Amino acid sequence: MDINNITISGRIGSTPELRNTTGGTPACEVNIATTSWNKTANNGNGEEESHWTRIKLFGRNAERITNPAQFEKGQKICITGELRQVTWIDKNTGAERSAHSILVNRLVPITYPKNQPQQQYQSAPQQQPQQQSAQYAQQPHPALRHHQPSTPQRQVRANGTHPMPGDADYQPPTHH
Repeated sequence: MDINNITISGRIGSTPELRNTTGGTPACEVNIATTSWNKTANNGNGEEESHWTRIKLFGRNAERITNPAQFEKGQKICITGELRQVTWIDKNTGAERSAHSILVNRLVPITYPKNQPQQQYQSAPQQQPQQQSAQYAQQPHPALRHHQPSTPQRQVRANGTHPMPGDADYQPPTHH
């Protein structure tokens, strides 16, 4: 069995606009900007690089992302979906062209639209996992007993969001 599953987080690149397919299904296409750090920049300090990914949403997801009370341009989101490739013949040159996009199955806000209370986006409570044996619940796995990983401490804004690389108030996380 093949697996075609991709997850990215980034910022919405333009104001999402709702349209309908010829069959009447709500649809939306929008670009997501993701950034990475290029450590091999000529100045020796490194620099940020932006990458743009086209995402396609249908049905309920298209309606959600085009609702300005839930999503807006510049907002940080995380999406999960399937990678798709489309090919076509360029009308001007006659050459075959192709492009990749992600068909979104799930989208989750990471930051929230301005002037919107964060609590309205909290997800439903998770179901409790099946009860574990008392011995397993009380003792960590033997390989982890003596290892305590350091967790980076992230800056948090007053509205509960985390600054991301590229934001004016971003500071890299510190390790303790």
